[in-house]
Amino acid sequence: MVTTNRLPTLILSLFLILQLLSLTVSAQECTKTKLCATGCCSKDGFCGTTKEHCGSGCRSTCDFKLGCDKSNPCKGGTCCSKFGFCGFGPDFCSKDNCVAGCDAKAYCDPGGYGSEYAEHTKCPLNVCCSKWGYCGLTEEFCGKKKVNRPSCLAKGLPMKRVVGYYEGWATGRACDQFKPSDIPDGVYTHLNFAFASIDPRTFQVVPAANGDTELYRQLARKKRVDANLKVFLAIGGWAFNDPGPTATTFSDIARSEANQRAFISSLVSLMNTYNFDGVDIDWEYPEAPDRQGRGEDFTNLPIFLRNIKSSLTQNGDKNGLSIAVPASYWYLRHFDIINIAKHVDFFNVMTYDLHGSWHTPESWLGSHLNSHTNLTEIEDALDLLWRNKIDPDQVNLGLAFYSRTFTASDPGCMSPGCLFTSGAAKGPCSDAVGVLSNAEIDRKVSMSRSSVSLDQKAAAKILKRGRDWMTYDDADTWKIKLDFARGQCLGGAMVWAISQDTSDGKYSKQLQSATGYKSRAVTTIKTNVNVGIPGGVFKEMEVSEPSSDVSKKQCRWSNCGQGCPSGWKGVPRIDPYKHSIRELMYDNTGCDGSGTRIFCCPPGDQPTCQWLYFNGGKCSPGCPGDSDMEVASTKAGCNNGKAQVACCKGDASSMDIYRQCRWHGKEHDCAISLGTKSCSWSSTYNMPLFSSGDGSGAQVCRDSSGRRGRRPYCCDESDSSKAHWNNCQWYDNFALGLTPYAGEKTCNANCPAGKIKIALDKYESLCDDGTSAYCCDAEVKVSADEKKKTLGETLKAWAKAPTCPNTKGRLSSHSGSGTQGDKTPTVVKRNVPQVSAADI
Repeated sequence: MVTTNRLPTLILSLFLILQLLSLTVSAQECTKTKLCATGCCSKDGFCGTTKEHCGSGCRSTCDFKLGCDKSNPCKGGTCCSKFGFCGFGPDFCSKDNCVAGCDAKAYCDPGGYGSEYAEHTKCPLNVCCSKWGYCGLTEEFCGKKKVNRPSCLAKGLPMKRVVGYYEGWATGRACDQFKPSDIPDGVYTHLNFAFASIDPRTFQVVPAANGDTELYRQLARKKRVDANLKVFLAIGGWAFNDPGPTATTFSDIARSEANQRAFISSLVSLMNTYNFDGVDIDWEYPEAPDRQGRGEDFTNLPIFLRNIKSSLTQNGDKNGLSIAVPASYWYLRHFDIINIAKHVDFFNVMTYDLHGSWHTPESWLGSHLNSHTNLTEIEDALDLLWRNKIDPDQVNLGLAFYSRTFTASDPGCMSPGCLFTSGAAKGPCSDAVGVLSNAEIDRKVSMSRSSVSLDQKAAAKILKRGRDWMTYDDADTWKIKLDFARGQCLGGAMVWAISQDTSDGKYSKQLQSATGYKSRAVTTIKTNVNVGIPGGVFKEMEVSEPSSDVSKKQCRWSNCGQGCPSGWKGVPRIDPYKHSIRELMYDNTGCDGSGTRIFCCPPGDQPTCQWLYFNGGKCSPGCPGDSDMEVASTKAGCNNGKAQVACCKGDASSMDIYRQCRWHGKEHDCAISLGTKSCSWSSTYNMPLFSSGDGSGAQVCRDSSGRRGRRPYCCDESDSSKAHWNNCQWYDNFALGLTPYAGEKTCNANCPAGKIKIALDKYESLCDDGTSAYCCDAEVKVSADEKKKTLGETLKAWAKAPTCPNTKGRLSSHSGSGTQGDKTPTVVKRNVPQVSAADI
C-alpha cells in the first residue's frame, strides 16, 4: 500500500520541478543582442529600471532613463509616479504612487479626480476635458461629442447689422489716405471710430490723437446722409494693452467703482458732445498674463459692462454697447461671455488674424501658409459661443479688408500647408511687414506675374507673386462666408477696417452685394455738377436726381428769402390768428435773418392750411384731426416754451406725399422712450424714415422719463405703389454750394432745387451756427390716364408757342456770340414779406 501511494507523489513533484525550470528559462527575457523594450537588461538577463538592472553587470540598454524620478521631475508641471511616468490624478499624484511634483493638479477633471487632483471641475467655455486632464476642442479631447450649432434657412436675406470700423489714423498714412467722406453711404448700419483712449491717471475717455475730434464730427455727419446709421466710439485696441502707461488701465477701471464712475461720466459727456450713438469696448485682453491681465478681470468685466449699460440707458437713444471678442480659445477663455451677453447689444467677433507671421516653427501651429480668415477655423471658433448658448442674433461675424502676407520657404511649394520663412515685405501705405490693405492688394492683383485662385474650403482668394503668398476676401468669398453666417443665424457682420478700402469704396460695395443690406434712407441716383461759389471757385459736388416717376407736383416750402416756383402759389392761411385775409403760410424758423419761407402748391390744387394753436402766446401744438398733416413748427410768438404747428388738410392731390407719414406725439411728449421702437406706436405708420432733435422745426421732445430726445417721422410703406419719400438726407450748407461733408460750421437750412423740406434740426446738428434741413424727393406714381392728359396739355402748349430747349449747357445766337451757358449761378434773394408765422 505504501509503495503504491508514493508513485503519484513522485510524478507530481517531478512535474513541478520541470515547470520551475521552464519559468526560470523564460524569465531570462533579454540578452546582449535581445534588447529590452523598456528598461535595462541585468546581468541575469532580466529587464527592469532599478540599479540592479542598470548598474554593474548590465548586459544592454544600460543608459535607459525613466521619464522621471525623484531627482528628475516631470517637465510641464505634472506628477512623477514611482514607475517613472508623468501624469495627473491619483495614479500619478497620490501619496502611495508619487515620487516628485506631487502637488501638481490637472487643469480639468476628466472624471473621478476631485478637487484634490484638479484645479477646475470643468473647462472654460464648456470645451472638452481629455482623459489626461487638459482642455481642448478637437476629437482628441472631445471624442465623438458634437456641438449643437444653430441652424437657419435664411439664404439671401439681408444681414441685420453691418458694422464697419474706421481707423482714426487713416488720414495720416503716407498714401491711400481715407477720409470719413470716402465711406460709401447706405452700406453699414454702424460705423465705429477706432480708437479713443483713456487717461491712465484720471480714467477719463480722451481722443487718441490731435485732430480726432474733427474726424468724430465728420463721421457723425454721415448720419445726415443716412438717417438709419449709428456711429459708435470704439475704445482701446490691441496697442492699448501693450507695455506702457495704459497696459493695465482697463483692469484698473474694472476693479474700482470710483474709477468706473470717472470713466462712464466722461464717456457719456464725450458721446453727447460728438453725437455718438454708442460705445464699443475693445479690451485686448482681460486676465491674459501676456496682455497684462489680472485674474480678477474675468469677474470684473461683466460688472463693468453692466454699469456702463445702466448709465447709457439714462442717456436717451445714445445707449448702444458692443464688445470686441477674440476668436481663439486661448484668449476668449478669459471672457465670461455668458454674463457679458446680458449687458451688451452685440459681440464683434474678430474672426480674422487666425494666421500670421508670428507663427514660428516652434509655435503650436507652426509656420505654415494659411488664410487668416479661414472659414473652417471660423466655424470652430464660433462653436465656442454655441457651447455657451450665446444667442446667434447677438453675434457679428468678423471680416477683413486686409491681407496677412507671407514669403514662402520653397517657390515650388505654394499651397496651404507649405512652409513660410517670414512675413512678406511691407506695403508703401500700410507700412507693416506681413500686412497689405485691400487697396494695396488691388494693385498687386493687376501686376504682371500675379495669379489669383479661389480656396473654396477656406472661402478665401489666394494671390501668388514670386515667393509672396497672400490671401484676401472679395465679393466671391464674402458671399460664401455670409451664406454660412446666415445658415448659423448670425445677426450681422463686422469689418476691420473700412479705411483699408480703395478710395472709391470698391470693397465696401462688394461687401454690400454679399450682405444684401442697403439703407432705405440713402439715395443711389447721383449726378456730378459744377457749382459756382462766389469768388470764382468751382467745387464738384453730388446732388440727387429725382426718379423718373417723380412727376406729380407736391406742395413744398420755399427756401429762405425765395418765392414760390414759377406758376405756383403761396397757400393762404385760414386760422383765426392770421393778420389779414390775404396772409399766406409763412415760416422763418432757421432762416436767421435771410428771409422767410412760403408754403407753395401747384395752382388749382391747394389744400387748406393754418398755424395752430397760438392762444395769445400760450402755444398748444397739434393738428385737429387725422386728416390734417403737420408740415412745420415755429416758436415765433410763443412764450410758454412750446411751438405752433403748420397743419394742412390732406385731401388735395398735392398733399399725397404728406398723407403717407405722421410725426410721433405732440410737444413735449414726442420722443421715443428707451427700449421702444421708433414707430411701434402705430400699426399703419410703422416704418421710421428719420428722427429730428427739433421735430418738424422748432420743438422740444422728451420721453417718458423727461429726457430730451429725437422725434421720429413714421411712414406707411405697406403699398409700394403709394407716394413715398426718396433720396433723403440732411443738408446744412447748400446755399454756399458745398457738400454736406465740407466741414463748414455755419449752416444754412435750405434744400437743393426740386427737394422738399420735411424738418429742421438745430439741437442735434453739428453746426456752430444755423440749422440743418432734412430734404427729400417726393416719389408719386402717376396713372396712365393722368400721364396722357399731361402729355396732351404739353403738346397743345407747345403748338401755341413752339420752342427748342437747350440740353447741352451752352447757348449760341445765330451770330455765334452767345455766352449764356458760361454764366456762374448765383443765389438770388427775392423780395418777399418778412412776416412771422404767428407775429401778433
